[in-house]
Amino acid sequence: MLLPILAFDTSAAHCAAVLLLPNRLIQRVEPMEKGQAERLVALLEELLAEGGIGWSDLRALAVGTGPGNFTGVRIAVAAARGLALGLNIPAVGVTRLEALAYGLPRPVVVIEDARRGEVYVQEFGVSGPGPARIAVDGTVATQAKVTGSAAGSAALPPALPLAEAIARGGTRHDPAAPPCPLLPARGRCSTTFGPAPGDSSVTPETLAALHALSFRTPAPWNASDFSGFLADPLCFLLVEGDAGFLLGRAVAGEAELLTIAVAPDARRRGLGRRMVARFLYQARLRGAEQAFLEVSAENPAAIALYESAGFTRSGCRAGYYRTPEGGRVDAFAMQRELAVAAGR
Repeated sequence: MLLPILAFDTSAAHCAAVLLLPNRLIQRVEPMEKGQAERLVALLEELLAEGGIGWSDLRALAVGTGPGNFTGVRIAVAAARGLALGLNIPAVGVTRLEALAYGLPRPVVVIEDARRGEVYVQEFGVSGPGPARIAVDGTVATQAKVTGSAAGSAALPPALPLAEAIARGGTRHDPAAPPCPLLPARGRCSTTFGPAPGDSSVTPETLAALHALSFRTPAPWNASDFSGFLADPLCFLLVEGDAGFLLGRAVAGEAELLTIAVAPDARRRGLGRRMVARFLYQARLRGAEQAFLEVSAENPAAIALYESAGFTRSGCRAGYYRTPEGGRVDAFAMQRELAVAAGR
């Protein structure tokens, strides 16, 4: 990617920016608990002025996509998308985990604090990065070098300041896709890290099997149904080990809870409530301002769950679901506003 590139990050209690020019680098980091939205563009303009260039001279943008503060990540990503559109230049997203690993010898495992006893984890091997995950028990075992705020006393220090790593990392990214907040998979990490690109235990077949255990009405989905949804880039899957999952979709400011399943022997443990909260959080990250779902009128437990999460009934679809015996069951349509960040 050609220079100059302007990079910025507001994923933590700071407003950080770097202007990477062909012959020099200009960097600013301003600590702040709030006010990033008001300060960010002015800070970027100051960097451009110091570099002696204007907005029209930029060739690309790079933005930190988290993980980090919910509001901060959204501020930076929204600014990058808007500026890229107005300037007609590419914007690339660089995660905090990628930035922390930038310039360190491979293999290295980044372990960042995710709070509540959990950590974000990603391995960067010689042949490339593995998937980003959330380790729900907060423990990671690896033979590789480690770095990050939760890596302990053995942690390697970052090779570069965060914003500079985002800028230099941005020059190596494919700019075809717009930046999006990082959404790591959730689950228990294996005892050691390997080069596997993902979790092979989560497949359309395993999802269909759990769905069949969870539903009679509406009829459970098959593996082909799940394959179609998982191939849709607008859909996202939230998994709670082998005990449950939720499938959602976000587009054009709206999010839909497509289905949620909890294994019978894992119910009454708060998994459903936790997954719905995670859905609302992820929906808001994707820019949704409203959330929708449909639920069987004969499923009082699910209705109570959704109402406790702030959903209200907005309509009824008569005879929408078919029972295994060939009968029909009404579906309640439910919705809620996402003007206030959910799942924080």
